[in-house]
Amino acid sequence: MFRRCVLVFCFFLAHRCGAADVQYCPFFGNRGPSPQPNLQNCSWFNENSCCLNEEINSIFPTVLPPDRASQTCRDYIRFQMCFVCDPAQASYYANDQLTLCEEYCNDMYSACAEAVLEGQTIGQTYSTGKEYCQALSFAVAPQSSGECFTFDPANSGSRLLPNLWLVLVAALFFGRATGTSRGVGLLLVVLTLFAVRGRGQAVTEANVRDWAQAIGSNLVQLAEDGLQVKETQNLVNENSFLIEDVSGPEMVHRIASGLEHFFNRKLVAAQQLAAEAKKLYEDYRNSGDYVDPSNTERTVAPNQGLGTTYSDADFPSSLPPTTYSDVFKKKVSFERSVVKFPDSVSRGDARAAADVKWTDGLDELFKKNYNNDSSLRWQYFASPRGLVRIYPSYEWERNFAGFHRDYDPRIRPWYVSSTSGPKNVMIVLDCSSSMSGARWQIAKAAARTILNTLTQQDYVNAICARGSYWSYYSHYRYFTTRTLGCLKSGLLPATTSIKRDLMEKIDEIEPDGRSLFVDAMRKTMDVFQLSKPPLKGKCQNVAIFLTDGLRQDGNDVRCEQGYYTYSYSNGHVTRTYHPGRKCNEEWDEVWEELETRNPFISDKVHFFAYSVVSGDTGRSLPSRVACQNYGSFGELHSPFNTYENLTNYYNFLSLSTMTTSLVWTAPYIDVFGLGLLVTIAVPVYLENSQEVVGVVGIDATLEGIENLLNARTWGSVYSFLINQDGDTVIHPRLRPSANLVDDPVYPKIQELEQSRGEPAAFSSVLSDMLAGKEGSASVTGPRFVAKGDFQDGFEFRTQQSIYYYAPVNNTGYYMAINIPLLDAQYHQADQPANVSKLPTTYYYRIDEYIGALKNDFPGALAALDVRENVPGYADLRIAFGKSVVKLAPRAFCDPLRFLVEEYPGTVDVHRFLNSNSNTTANPGCAAAATTYARAIRPASQLTSKFETIWSNRPANLPVRIASSYVGTQSGLWRVLPGFVVSRSFDPTARPWFKRAVANPAKLALSPVYLDAGGVGKVVTLSEVIFQAPPVPGVNQSVDCGSSDSKPATCSCASNSDCSSSVCRLGRCTSEHPFGVVGIDVRYSDFHRYVVSLTDQKCGSTYRCASNSAKQCQTRCYLVDDLGHLVLDEDIGTADDADERNYLNVPFGYREGKVMTDLVYNKGVFERSVVRDYQGLCDVAPYAPRVTNEGVVFTAEEERQYVLTRGDIRKFQSQFGCVQDVVGFSDVVAKAVGVLQGSAKGPCGEGNYFVSAVPETNLYLVVIDNWNGDAAKNAFNFNCHIANRVSTAGAFRVSNQTCSQDVEARANDDEQCPALRSYTPPCVQNNRAFSHVYSSFVVVSSAIVTLVLAL
Repeated sequence: MFRRCVLVFCFFLAHRCGAADVQYCPFFGNRGPSPQPNLQNCSWFNENSCCLNEEINSIFPTVLPPDRASQTCRDYIRFQMCFVCDPAQASYYANDQLTLCEEYCNDMYSACAEAVLEGQTIGQTYSTGKEYCQALSFAVAPQSSGECFTFDPANSGSRLLPNLWLVLVAALFFGRATGTSRGVGLLLVVLTLFAVRGRGQAVTEANVRDWAQAIGSNLVQLAEDGLQVKETQNLVNENSFLIEDVSGPEMVHRIASGLEHFFNRKLVAAQQLAAEAKKLYEDYRNSGDYVDPSNTERTVAPNQGLGTTYSDADFPSSLPPTTYSDVFKKKVSFERSVVKFPDSVSRGDARAAADVKWTDGLDELFKKNYNNDSSLRWQYFASPRGLVRIYPSYEWERNFAGFHRDYDPRIRPWYVSSTSGPKNVMIVLDCSSSMSGARWQIAKAAARTILNTLTQQDYVNAICARGSYWSYYSHYRYFTTRTLGCLKSGLLPATTSIKRDLMEKIDEIEPDGRSLFVDAMRKTMDVFQLSKPPLKGKCQNVAIFLTDGLRQDGNDVRCEQGYYTYSYSNGHVTRTYHPGRKCNEEWDEVWEELETRNPFISDKVHFFAYSVVSGDTGRSLPSRVACQNYGSFGELHSPFNTYENLTNYYNFLSLSTMTTSLVWTAPYIDVFGLGLLVTIAVPVYLENSQEVVGVVGIDATLEGIENLLNARTWGSVYSFLINQDGDTVIHPRLRPSANLVDDPVYPKIQELEQSRGEPAAFSSVLSDMLAGKEGSASVTGPRFVAKGDFQDGFEFRTQQSIYYYAPVNNTGYYMAINIPLLDAQYHQADQPANVSKLPTTYYYRIDEYIGALKNDFPGALAALDVRENVPGYADLRIAFGKSVVKLAPRAFCDPLRFLVEEYPGTVDVHRFLNSNSNTTANPGCAAAATTYARAIRPASQLTSKFETIWSNRPANLPVRIASSYVGTQSGLWRVLPGFVVSRSFDPTARPWFKRAVANPAKLALSPVYLDAGGVGKVVTLSEVIFQAPPVPGVNQSVDCGSSDSKPATCSCASNSDCSSSVCRLGRCTSEHPFGVVGIDVRYSDFHRYVVSLTDQKCGSTYRCASNSAKQCQTRCYLVDDLGHLVLDEDIGTADDADERNYLNVPFGYREGKVMTDLVYNKGVFERSVVRDYQGLCDVAPYAPRVTNEGVVFTAEEERQYVLTRGDIRKFQSQFGCVQDVVGFSDVVAKAVGVLQGSAKGPCGEGNYFVSAVPETNLYLVVIDNWNGDAAKNAFNFNCHIANRVSTAGAFRVSNQTCSQDVEARANDDEQCPALRSYTPPCVQNNRAFSHVYSSFVVVSSAIVTLVLAL
């Protein structure tokens, strides 16, 4: 028995102390490997794999082998790609850098020498395997190093976990030690861990009440001693504050004008680029180098004749020297632009080569534009041949196999929308049985490509066409043709949510059924002809039909029921089964449906039909559908190179439309790595020939627009931006653009600004905004307040506020600002008295003070006392001598420039903050050529006094304080000790700030989180510091009276005496927060301290009262007002790498039965559900990290990572989705006294007590006689269910667009571009077709005309 306990203990030590030796998977975020018996790829890792089947299925299809690669070459590439599944990958993959063994590189090089990569064979381009692997951005090392990837099937499963050796050795060692003092000593340690105490007095209601009181009073005292709230509040009260009236109309006009200027500068730059591209092309067209675009036969030697400054994004050696740019978040060169060829376009194509040469002349304008407007991002020109020229230049991104990712601009929404204008598109999919397998994959890929190239100015729907049938053995299988979009009789705006919904529904389809298409064609024609409301405007009407064109759907699909016949012979009855007749479809009804309707629609429907089988077999149906309906026919042979497959469709769109309009795209995720962007796209045409020259694009980040919009807000004032359809682009209730991983779905503004239709007056505000009006409106109704982090949600409070709104001219956007009555005036600190005696303030860039600026500030080194890797602050550079100040982007008059350049620099900020000039020397952002917001320097001067208070607090605190800080409403953050944070850091956006503001009368404690400075798990205590109230004027006084709602400065005995609900220092505070002070305390100290306040009863173990054979425990939890755990003994033992077990853990996840009782029976908490249209879902189920090795935490680590990382990026496990966010919040009126109940349920048993912890946002939950043995059973599914019923979290919603109020919308007449007289070429049954209808159609036309006349 002793040896068994020792073995368990040693295994615990091996897991906790030998974490560096644990196998983990850095490609998948440091989770641990696990058995995956069903791997379809890389199956040699079935027994222990880093990857899951759904993950490799999502990434392997994105990698295509080089052209002409042999099977052996393909195998080597596949083996290398399988490194993502190798449980030993941590030995050769780190910091996005994959190291291959040189021997493996040589073998792969030999196998792939004849394969063609970037236009040349690998053997011609590279001389050795090492050179080839390095060209793919892999590091190379000899196999003897033991730190590189190789592949040996014989040994792939023989690796042994290093920690297992530790366990075995420990077991043997201690096995021999039994009976010795050493063994007894270890036994005592083990027994201490699992000690069982005798049962003392049972927990009573009085115990819990006393403990809650003790915890509350001691935490408040800890906050007083640690936060020094009274002292800091006294300092703020001694300071005067300036109060300014705010002109809402002037403010909204200034913000709208700023946004207009921001957009207009990009528009002008794009127009100049388009004009220059047109001029360059005309010069080229008139030169002797001109290549007719229709000449597909002419070729040149690869990479020849491309100009002297040719730089290819796929050839790093052709690029000028690059350096890392904070603006573009990668290594770039501003010396010149770079070109990128799609994989489907040969560098030997003479037309593409000519495009490279003549577009080289755009470089000077690229540079000029960027110098004139540093908020520009990518500038580019794309040609109809698929070539794109981009500035600045950089090497293209690689996939995890080392090949450069493909990119074809012609299938990007900005290209298609600018060359075709708005269009109406119906996708008709053949979903019958014969489409199974590869055919369906091809059809899905084509549909996805078409959907991805649509923009919100387009309209779309999709139809799954099939019919019912009898199976071979006469089972009737019911199928019907159905419209996939939420609107069954019309087209939907092609927003991100609509497109994503259609894609998901197409992905869910399993091909089955009979090939019946007449209903699909009837539905299609009804949409275009009878849509309610009718489609208007002259936009192109397009239907795309994807089918195999086969008349039969296989042996199992029958058009009649089978039957039996009986025969009698030699005394025996023989029964014979006869299957029903095979279906052999005729298409007459399809022809008739189209040929009797399409000719008589004023805006004809152009059918583009594609067969997913080659040859004549499937040609008859789709070719006739296309060629007799103003369209074109083609064949699809693979799910790749989708533009080439759909060329006739895209050519038609550009050649049949005369559009010169500018297009602002909806925000989308940049494929070049800059996050969320908007693009201004300008088509370039030659008017005389109507030839499409290409498209110019210029990008701007949404983060820049967010900062412009929010730079001038204060207090609880907020602003938002919507588009012309009322979709919300920027809003405080949406995720910041930097946190998105996928093209976002934008909710209607009503869903964010109204709660159950209130305030009703907002509907009039929205109507005015969408009409382009500028104005204001006062409303009273529910107004949201953030409760903490984004996932914590919002609560609504009835308030009076004013909306000020204005259009952002010439953009299609509209903005508004909401100012509550409380913040109708702008409050800011005035400059303190005796500023010359204030301590020196240091900027947060301590790395610069001790480095490049050491000579500029010679005393800084000693004053800051910077140390590295101090115990308790691992991997962090800390300034212990002084606090440091960080300014949020909105603290600057030009927040965009600060984000881009970190302008002004440390020297300028330091001198500004330490200037003794009065505030008139800094008039603020209302004045021209001003750098800093007016409130910043006074806030810095006032908070500099906090440093002395923090340094002089009591030395005998019961917990260790990791850091102390204050964040002000103006965006200033001061922290002691000082360290570097990210450039975009804004204290007012942090959960601790929002949580304190949402609970102004209480001490706010955060759930546990991992400190970014390497301290470990911490809890934050934060509290609001209020502005000093205004001093009454001459002959004025404050009427304190005897009211229960006294104004600021009146004497008070409790919070309930004051209108602000806060009584501090015996006086009512103002209602205006100056900022929030906070301290971070180590969780281990916090847990120990709180347990000590319960007489050590929490965590004690004893024999269960109901069954003395079982072990029970007094289990204690601290739960915050949102239902998250702040204290739980399991959090202390949770691995730092496994965030799920300590970060925002819902109480219901631990004690589902108790939480359910508190919600539905006791009424302590109430449940809320909010729809998140920009949620984050995971490809695979959650798996915890097993180590934090290589994980970036601090800003300095992040900086080092981006400068040194490799090109093989980690797996992106998240994608955008729509979720219902379930949350809980306390109902204060219900939390009176001590509540009791039974905790007995499927997970365990016990009796619980609940009490609010006074003056905090916490509840104490104590479960007496707690036994959780039942929860340890992995097959106790009832326990899993119980712990999910009342658990907060985000849950994915499918078919999300159906839950919205979706209506068909039609293109306005003025939005539709002029149409050209263009007939696409069409081949029907191997012969050209001229779109002339048969005599049947002519006769039908005459009949219809006669009927109409009658």
